[in-house]
Amino acid sequence: MDVEPVVGIILTGYSYHGFLHTILGAISGSLLVAVILWQFRRELNNISLKLKLRQFFSFPALFFSALVAWLIHIFFDSLSHADVLPFWPSERNPILIGHTAYWPSSLILLTLLIAALIIIIKKRQSYA
Repeated sequence: MDVEPVVGIILTGYSYHGFLHTILGAISGSLLVAVILWQFRRELNNISLKLKLRQFFSFPALFFSALVAWLIHIFFDSLSHADVLPFWPSERNPILIGHTAYWPSSLILLTLLIAALIIIIKKRQSYA
């Protein structure tokens, strides 16, 4: 989903968050991600087993996981970027705080990452 800002920076020098940073874009993108991952579920299961992680690769679980992750990303981008319009076609971002929200939201996400890594380590230990 962050391909848009990178392409924008390369082409125009401006980071533009477009359609993929909207709720409709998240639903569409999550559906595409779920379809692709569903096609590779056997290979992904083999990788998970080698990492000693048990995964459930049902299509609804893949779609829901992708959607939740995508919506969290959009929410946190919406706090600090005026060009993120989560409720497109509305041209308003009602949850925009400004660039002052960037570091606190980054700290929250870092904390969630650490918690997720701890959970993964615990799951690996219980699976072994």
